Amino acid sequence: MGTYPDEFEFNQSAGRYMKFQEGDNRFRVLGDAIGGWEYWVPNGDKKKPVRRIFEATDKSGSKILLEARKNNAIPDQSGNLIKQFIMVPVWNYTASIVQILEITQKTIGNEMRRYDNDPEWGPNTGYDLVVSKTKSANGTKYDLAPKPAKEIDADIAAAWEEVKKGGFNLKAVFDKNGLGGDVFGTEIVIPEGKRHSDDPGPSEEEVNIDDVPLPF
Repeated sequence: MGTYPDEFEFNQSAGRYMKFQEGDNRFRVLGDAIGGWEYWVPNGDKKKPVRRIFEATDKSGSKILLEARKNNAIPDQSGNLIKQFIMVPVWNYTASIVQILEITQKTIGNEMRRYDNDPEWGPNTGYDLVVSKTKSANGTKYDLAPKPAKEIDADIAAAWEEVKKGGFNLKAVFDKNGLGGDVFGTEIVIPEGKRHSDDPGPSEEEVNIDDVPLPF
C-alpha cells in the first residue's frame, strides 16, 4: 500500500448529461434519439444554449441562423453561430446512471448511425459503445468502437424503466422557447456516492470536436 488508500477514488459528477472523459467512455444507448439545432446566447457573465427541433423543410438551418443572429448568438471557436446535434438517452457505465448524450460531432454521430443501420449490428440499443478520448500536442482525438452484442443487464433495464416512469421526455429540451424543460420529469435517482449537478448540458467547448455539422 502506498501513501493513498488503494480503494479510494474521486467520484465522477453524475449530472444529467454524459461528458466524455479522457480514456475509454463506455455506454449503452437506451432509446430513440432526437435531432435539432443549437446556438449559445449570453447569460450574464456566462452563456446558455438555445435548441430548436430539426425540420425537414429547413435542412440548411437558414431560419435558425437568422434567429441566432437576431438573438446575438455567440460564435464558437471556428466562427460558427449554429450547429446540428443529436441527443440520445444512455447508460453511463462509469457513473452508473441514466444520462443524456449530446453529440455534435459528425465523426461520432455518423459512426453510431452506420452501426445502427447495419443489418449485421442492428440498433445501437443491442450492444455497448465505447468512445475513446485521447489528448496530444496535436489536439484531441475521439474514436468509437462497438462491443459484441449482448442483452442489456437487468439492473440497467430496471433503472431505465424507473426513469421512464418518472416522466422522461427527451423532447423537453425544446421547451421554454428552446431553453429547455425538465427532460427527466422528476429528480434523477443518483447512486450512492455520486453527486448530481443540474447543468444545462455540455459546454460548447466540451461537446465540439471537429465543428462539422451532422447530416440529417
